[in-house]
Amino acid sequence: MEPETQRIGRGIPLENLGGIREGARLKKPQRVTIHSWAFAQLGAFIAYRARRAGVPVVYVHPAHTGQECSRCPHIDKRNRPTQAVFSCRTAASLSRRT
Repeated sequence: MEPETQRIGRGIPLENLGGIREGARLKKPQRVTIHSWAFAQLGAFIAYRARRAGVPVVYVHPAHTGQECSRCPHIDKRNRPTQAVFSCRTAASLSRRT
């Protein structure tokens, strides 16, 4: 784990992705890709490494996580005008995925 995570005293949030395969409506090539992902294994690896480093892991419900501001608890569909752009209506923060 990164020393920064330990230094700031925050945990690692993981989305609970149980049932993700059942809820996805995809074409066959996309289904093959999503079924090959090992979500549970990845989560277990992260939890194991975090536990060894003394960093808490918090499982969160995935609903609206892409619309929630990391600086304030404000959730709004308009916070995410596009997938690549996040602009909080309350905190006036702007961030772009690279």
